[in-house]
Amino acid sequence: LRYKKELFKDTPIVFLGASSPDRIKKAKKEENIYGVTEDCSIQENIELIDKLHKGKNINVISDASSNHLNDQYDFKKMREKNKHINFTSMSLYNMTFEELGKKLKNLDNNDVVLVIYSYVDKMGNLKSIKESYELIKKNANVPIYSVMDYGTQCGFVGGRVVSHYDQGKIAGLMAKDIFQGKKPKEKIIDGYKINKFIFDYDQLKANKIRKKDLPKDSKIINTPMDIIYRYREIIYTSVGLIISLVIVVISFILYTIRKLHYEKELIKAKELAENMNKSQSNFISNISHELRTPVAV
Repeated sequence: LRYKKELFKDTPIVFLGASSPDRIKKAKKEENIYGVTEDCSIQENIELIDKLHKGKNINVISDASSNHLNDQYDFKKMREKNKHINFTSMSLYNMTFEELGKKLKNLDNNDVVLVIYSYVDKMGNLKSIKESYELIKKNANVPIYSVMDYGTQCGFVGGRVVSHYDQGKIAGLMAKDIFQGKKPKEKIIDGYKINKFIFDYDQLKANKIRKKDLPKDSKIINTPMDIIYRYREIIYTSVGLIISLVIVVISFILYTIRKLHYEKELIKAKELAENMNKSQSNFISNISHELRTPVAV
């Protein structure tokens, strides 16, 4: 935005994943800027965890980037709004990734983890989403929820999550409208509205969470049917190969049965021919004997 006039004076810009309130406010005022904001569903996840894990302590993981966002990311206000819930702050603003790992190892059956942002520690060390989530999963032997859908790919239970894939689809449609000479219906779309409840099938099972206790319209991924769909090409190829092999085996068996049947018929025919030949030889022998023997008068 700072160099838009110099670099992209009259060129439309489409963005996604923007979470800074100041930048979003500025984008709304600028011409030819469209996009999808990113706003995490923290309160909904707190209420969900409280429902599914009643009375357990919620350990909230955040980092320095959370401090620059809106009030819902403020740990103190989070506590004030949910006074009946026990919270523990695990902010990377005050600790390193190594220290976070040690704290997570000390959690027990009375704890649950909610990951907000966990990409930069107090020393300025950076981790990708996948790296930070793998660190958390490796050290925390408790249910883990997240505000980002990447968590379900790393062994988290799930939650109401931000999906950059869904944001990308919407941003792509906006760009398509612009290419076609049309203005998008909305200039800036509130990403909070497109957040969805997504859960991992294996983690629900491992934590004994029933489907009926989840919010309506929840999406459960990694179910047995999802796995079949994901690997459908391999499965279809394998099934086709197995069917082909079964057909070959059955054909071989039928061929063998027919061959044995024909062999039996040939043996019978041979035995019949030999018997007929024997009978013929006996008949000729008898006739010859009779012809050589004088007739008694």
